[in-house]
Amino acid sequence: MKKIVSMSIACFSMFATLAAAPSHDLQVVSVHNASQETFDEIMKGNCLSVAIEFPAKTMLPIQLALSGDLMHFVGSTENPGYFEVKQTFYAKCTEAGNPVFSSDLKNWKSFGEFITGNLSVLLSIHDGQPSMAISAETNRRT
Repeated sequence: MKKIVSMSIACFSMFATLAAAPSHDLQVVSVHNASQETFDEIMKGNCLSVAIEFPAKTMLPIQLALSGDLMHFVGSTENPGYFEVKQTFYAKCTEAGNPVFSSDLKNWKSFGEFITGNLSVLLSIHDGQPSMAISAETNRRT
């Protein structure tokens, strides 16, 4: 679970610049078959010819961490939420260790160029207590 969480957090939290190895030199490894060592080397920028495949219908456990001097998130690791991958995509890192993304293994884009969406925060009363709901919509840019 840690390997999937590590890669998914890295993929969804960093912005990158476009710099990719030619697609014909690329080794594609499914997120289901990658080792922690593979993830570590990719994140260091040492495996420029390896792309991680996130196949459609994959369920990725997610752990949320939020800290700072304004707010801190306290959650349970015993009951994680999940990301469901709805469209197959690929992720790899540049020499600088920044992730880039592709849907076809040819055109690689930074996080901000690959994904668009919305983030919203709603304050409400839930079961008589003040609560905060954070929601996000993610779509692939076309």
